[in-house]
Amino acid sequence: MTFLRPTLLTLACLLASPGFADDLPSLGDASSAIVSPEQEHQLGRAWLALLRSQVSQLNDPQLKDYVESSVYKLVETSQVNDR
Repeated sequence: MTFLRPTLLTLACLLASPGFADDLPSLGDASSAIVSPEQEHQLGRAWLALLRSQVSQLNDPQLKDYVESSVYKLVETSQVNDR
């Protein structure tokens, strides 16, 4: 009896999960975007300028190394042309 309950619970969860993903939006689809890629780029640049003007510089070598390595990994797989 102790083995049957977790097995049935697991089976119920596995069978119910695919039904929730039917109405998810298509991420990355340009036709469903609220703003154009150009507007998104401008907003990102404006946000970065605002952040840099209001946040003091953080001098943490480990954090800097982590962020740089993470960004470089993202850039390698990015399809954006303005690197």
